[in-house]
Amino acid sequence: MDRIRLIIESERGNSLFPPPLSNSTGLILFRQKGIPPMDQSTNTSSITTIPRKTKISVIREEYVAITEKFELALILNQLIYWTERVNDFDQFIIEENQRKEFSGSGELEDLNQGWIYKTASQLSKELMTGWSDATTGRHLKKLIDLGFIEVRQNPKYMWNQTKQYRVNLIYVSIELQKKGYSLPGYSLTQIANEKDAVFILKNQNSKLQNQTFKNKTVPYTETKTETKILKATTISLPTNVTPKMKTETQEKGKEKLLLLHLEKDIEKLINLIPNQNLSEVLTPQLNNIISKALNSGHTVDSVALAITYTKEKSKGSPFEFKSYLGKTLLNNYHAGYVSKQEELRIKQEKQRQLENDRRDRERLKVIKERQELEQIRLKDELRVKALEELKVINFEKYREIQLQALSELKSNTPSIKYSIDGNFVKSRMCVILGL
Repeated sequence: MDRIRLIIESERGNSLFPPPLSNSTGLILFRQKGIPPMDQSTNTSSITTIPRKTKISVIREEYVAITEKFELALILNQLIYWTERVNDFDQFIIEENQRKEFSGSGELEDLNQGWIYKTASQLSKELMTGWSDATTGRHLKKLIDLGFIEVRQNPKYMWNQTKQYRVNLIYVSIELQKKGYSLPGYSLTQIANEKDAVFILKNQNSKLQNQTFKNKTVPYTETKTETKILKATTISLPTNVTPKMKTETQEKGKEKLLLLHLEKDIEKLINLIPNQNLSEVLTPQLNNIISKALNSGHTVDSVALAITYTKEKSKGSPFEFKSYLGKTLLNNYHAGYVSKQEELRIKQEKQRQLENDRRDRERLKVIKERQELEQIRLKDELRVKALEELKVINFEKYREIQLQALSELKSNTPSIKYSIDGNFVKSRMCVILGL
């Protein structure tokens, strides 16, 4: 069959870029090249219509049941929709299952997979709600407070203010089970045993296979999309699993998780090395050195100190750095460096304390000087006010006695600052004069 090229037809003829045919249904009409235009009465069997992709906004009963508001259910469904379409969706399923591995509450310190970024305006347009950004933001905050989604700023570009969201699928699934529902497209199986329960999260579109152990859910992949170290093959457990088989499988799962954490530690330590001076050939060798050190009992902090020590010794040479780092970790050269660093830290801490004490003394001295100046100012002010009040009382012949009486009254009565009734002054004058 000859290939048929479809071009857009216009009223002006078969030009290269003509406008599309007028169509009230929102469809773009295409016509085969070489076929003359048809009028309204002509058979349209040769016309191909391509419908415009329309938006869909769905309110699911099960999401309304757990959020208690259709607005929240609408947003939650949309976020789950986009979560299933991220590039790292398989890794996201792994990470969600690991939330149950690390703690019963589903908390995990480093959540790296499954993040999507949406502005409130974009979300409102997708849902066709017409909400303002503030209204959409309030609904998102409510979902965050309920624990169904998590939020963060862009961890790589701090200037990017677009928030990133991540659905807590484990928590959503458990809450749905409590209400008698299940997460659409997923299975969350609760296996009861003597002490507690195990949750397995699976998705029909994911390439992951999950292994279940006592108190744990350890994911495996059958694709090459797993991390460099965690390369596991799909394993099918028989239905009649014995306690010995469970223990062996549990140990394998622990080993895989340790390797996964080891890779993260190595990545953090490699980032401490000046990469601009390292060739691509040298980086894997350093990776191997650090991996052996961590496996031999060195802690991450110890290796980090060894890297810092080696930086000073190698003076920027990448090959010397590699050689020094291996010797340092093997012979524990950085132990003395650590003690020196601790001595330096203590010395610096003492210097900071002395500097703080000196500043405190200077501050107290300034405060004391200000208080003395304030007292002098108040005395001068009292004297001026006393003279003004003596003029009003007009006891010229007892001026000194009046001044003394007024000063005593003001000194003994701090609440009296500026004016004193003449009777008080007279009474005090009588006491002074012995009358």
